[in-house]
Amino acid sequence: MDWTNLGTDHFAVAEEAMVKGYCTRSPDLVVYVNSIALGVMELKHSKVSMSEGIRF
Repeated sequence: MDWTNLGTDHFAVAEEAMVKGYCTRSPDLVVYVNSIALGVMELKHSKVSMSEGIRF
């Protein structure tokens, strides 16, 4: 990542990106910088309880 000239970096956001590994996950948003996933966000409605929103 070029911290002095951020204009040369490539930023992207993917919605519902499939992540395969031990089990398949589909986070709501994945933030990429230069093709490296730097942020993963799981968005839930405020009326959904924590136990309902997270399933392992």
